[in-house]
Amino acid sequence: MGKKHETHKMHKKFAPKIVARVFALLLLLAGVFPTAGWGAGHAIAVFEPGDSETAFKMAQGSTGVREEFVFERISRATGRKWAYMTSTSRTDEELVAAIKSSADGVDAQMIRERWAFREPNDPFYQNGQLWGIERVKAPGAWDVRTDSSSAYVAVLDMGIDTTHPDLAANVATQYNYNAFTGGSAVDPGDHATHVAGVIAAVGNNNTGVVGINWKASLISMQILDSHTGRGSTLEEALAIERVLELKQQGVNIVAVNMSLGGYQSEADYLQSIEHAAIYALREAGILVLAAAGNEGFDLNSNIRADEVEKRTGVSLGYPAATLVKSYPACDTLDNVIAVAASNKQDGIASFHSYSSNYGSKYVSIAAPGVDILSTISTMHGYLSYQGTSMATPFVSGAAVLAASQFPNESYLVRRKRILEAASQPAGLGGKVEQSRLLNVAAALAAPSPTPDPDPDPDPDPQPVSSGSGGCNATGANLFAFSMALVAAYRKCKK
Repeated sequence: MGKKHETHKMHKKFAPKIVARVFALLLLLAGVFPTAGWGAGHAIAVFEPGDSETAFKMAQGSTGVREEFVFERISRATGRKWAYMTSTSRTDEELVAAIKSSADGVDAQMIRERWAFREPNDPFYQNGQLWGIERVKAPGAWDVRTDSSSAYVAVLDMGIDTTHPDLAANVATQYNYNAFTGGSAVDPGDHATHVAGVIAAVGNNNTGVVGINWKASLISMQILDSHTGRGSTLEEALAIERVLELKQQGVNIVAVNMSLGGYQSEADYLQSIEHAAIYALREAGILVLAAAGNEGFDLNSNIRADEVEKRTGVSLGYPAATLVKSYPACDTLDNVIAVAASNKQDGIASFHSYSSNYGSKYVSIAAPGVDILSTISTMHGYLSYQGTSMATPFVSGAAVLAASQFPNESYLVRRKRILEAASQPAGLGGKVEQSRLLNVAAALAAPSPTPDPDPDPDPDPQPVSSGSGGCNATGANLFAFSMALVAAYRKCKK
């Protein structure tokens, strides 16, 4: 979660209300929406296999709930139906309570906030300003490979500036997705553009900076507002559903970069759609590179909700003494790699207010996260940022480079390749698992690791068919259309 000057901006509206309501009215006139009014509350409902959905529908009239969208691919992967629900008369909290009490085997959850954790001839590399690229030994990897374009990485963030001269050639714009609008046009933001530059600013083009990959295939998945850096687990799940659809269509997505996160109780998280979505990515063989966070917490320890609110200025909605963790970084699924930020002395990075989060139980590796010079959308420029947001894309860059070099390796072997090849500086001892610091050259030079035994049992239920109803697999047009409905609702609600 990278921060420019380590401050959190106040939440702003995503779009003028009048525009969203006109859009909704046009869709209504076209016969797209039911005649019922837009609701005040929204939530995620979860249906266990069996008769739970039928029982819920019988009670639906009394709860005043409407199903807006079914996360079909996440449902199929987890064996439970996940749906976005709205109400015409209830707040979020009342809607969650109404769904939970409607029938056995039905659960509901709040939608949680997420925010940004903020040798080529390229001139900034030539003059020595890209210290992070040097520290992770990317130049040694370039002797083996510079092109990862056969493997795609989805950047869940603000929108990437797809016209930046140091990025344009490396963005697969045909697959871009905006979770707020349901379309492919993304709103460029400095944070996402900076992350993208670390992964894959074009190399050897006599321009600006260079990323871990000189040539690559970036996909911009906008789930954060490009002005506030805020979004929610709803936008995140919508984007992951789109990632899974692209993967199903044959797009070779091997990694998802999540330089963002938020805080939640472990019990809530394990029942959340975010955890379910990451499990679905696991089933699809996709690594998740997640920023550890910038609040200076030891993630191994007990963290109170009120202390998080004090350090971030974000209300979590929990009683003060509730114990929380940073997610998705603290998700223990084996396709997640949590990344801390390191400094120039190979210790945990300190920022203006706090430091990188750390904790050897959850944080698998560190990468440079201070004074990281990269691309930004403002005036197609360049700027130095700090934060675990800037550390995470170093590891994402290594993941796609390794995937292109060793295309037949599974996500588990690829994960092991990256972690086992890491350097082990003393300054990360006790802070990061096995004191690991990313080493891209060693990752590409290493022989194929022996895969660990597959977990038995799996960390989540085996995939079964999802419940009936909602959006089923009828193609990209229906997906995009459904996203437009969700986006229109989200805007009208504000």
